[in-house]
Amino acid sequence: MPNFSNLKWNFLLLFFSLNILLLSGCKNKIEGFNNKEIDISKANDKSLKIKINYEKDSSSGNFYSLTISGTGEAKNFNNKETPWKTISKKIKKVEIEEGVTSLGTYYFNSLNLNYYVLPKTLESFENTTFNESAILYSKNTNLDINNINNKIYYYSENVPTDSSRKYWHYVNNIPVIYEKIKVLFVGNSFTFYNNIPKLTEEIGKSLGYDLTCDSITKGSWTLTKFADESDEMGKVVYDTLKNTNDYNYVIFQDQSTRSYTHYNEFYNAVDKLNKLVQKTQLNCETRLYATWGYPDGLKENEIILTQEEKIREKYIQCGNSLNIKVHNVGKAFSKVYQENKDINLYFSDNKHPSHYGSFLSAHVHAMSILNIDTRASSFSSYFSNEENLTWTIDEDNSIVLKNAAYNATF
Repeated sequence: MPNFSNLKWNFLLLFFSLNILLLSGCKNKIEGFNNKEIDISKANDKSLKIKINYEKDSSSGNFYSLTISGTGEAKNFNNKETPWKTISKKIKKVEIEEGVTSLGTYYFNSLNLNYYVLPKTLESFENTTFNESAILYSKNTNLDINNINNKIYYYSENVPTDSSRKYWHYVNNIPVIYEKIKVLFVGNSFTFYNNIPKLTEEIGKSLGYDLTCDSITKGSWTLTKFADESDEMGKVVYDTLKNTNDYNYVIFQDQSTRSYTHYNEFYNAVDKLNKLVQKTQLNCETRLYATWGYPDGLKENEIILTQEEKIREKYIQCGNSLNIKVHNVGKAFSKVYQENKDINLYFSDNKHPSHYGSFLSAHVHAMSILNIDTRASSFSSYFSNEENLTWTIDEDNSIVLKNAAYNATF
C-alpha cells in the first residue's frame, strides 16, 4: 500500500523546488540584462551603444531603462532582431544622450512609451525607429525628418512667435507643448477684485504657457442674471460667446452663498450657461469657481469653515450632475484660514479677497486650468496702471499659499 504521507511531502518538495528554479531563472534573466551594453554602431566599433538598466520603483513597479550614448552611424535591425525585444514590455524609460547623431530601424518600435526627448545632436532616424503613437520632443530645431507618422515638436525656451510648426518646453522637468489657451471668467466682485483673471494669466505665462484670460464681471451679479439673455450682463455673455468660438475654458462664479441658499436657481443657471458654452465653442470645458466663507456673511452660530464647506458641497453636487470640474478656491482659503491665521486673506470689508487671497485664488485657477503644479512659478508681484494697483507677495507667504492651492487642487 503506497505511503500517501511520503507522496504528499515529495510532491510539495518538488513543487517548491520548481518554484525556486523558476525564480532563479527570472532573476538570472533580469541580471542578464541589467547593466548590459549593446553595440549599435554600424561599424561594430562600440562608438554607439545602448546600456540596459533594471530599475526598482515601489510605486509603479520595477522596469528597464535604455540609455543611448556615443556618436556615429547606427546599425539597423528588423522588428524581431532588436536585442532588447524580449523585455520590450518592461522598458519604461529611454534616454538619448547628447552626441548621438543617428538611430536605426525598429529601435523603439515595440515599446509603449508616450514620448521621447531627442537631443540637439540627433540628425537622422527612420520612420520605424519609434512606436507610432509616441510624441517626439526635439531639442534640434533644425531637425527635418520626412515620411514619419510621429508628431514632432521643437524646443523653444520662450513662447514662440513662429506659427508654422509646434513647439515645446519644460515645466517641472516634464516636456509640455506650447498651446494657446484662452479662458473666460464670468462672475462678480469675487472674481474682479485684484483682477484674479489677470493674476491667473500671469502665473501661466511665468511658466511658459500662452495663456489669455478674459472676464465678464459685475458686482453682486448672480449666475441667474448672467444666464438671462435679456439681462444687461447676460446679454454681454451671450454676445461674447456667440461672436467667438475659440475659448478653451469658461469659468462661472455665483454670488457668495447662493450655491446652497438658492441651489435650484444656481443649478438651473449653470445648466443653461453650460449648454450655451457647448453650443457656441468648438473645444471648450465649462468650469465652476467655488468661493470662500467670510466673516461678514455668517449666519447665527455659523463659522467660516462650515459656510465654505456648504458652498463647496453644492458646487461639487452641481458639477457632478453636469460633469463640470470645480476649482476649489474656497477649500484653499479654509486651509490657510485654519492653519496660517497670520495671513489675512480678506480685504478690509471681511468679505472680498485681499491680495493674498487673490494670489491664492489665481494659483488654484492656474493649476486647475493647466493641470500642473504651479508652485515653481516666479510670479509674485503685480502692477497695473489701469487699476493703480501694486503689491508683492513675500517668499514665505507665497510658499504657504501655493501649497494650499496645490492641496486643494490635486
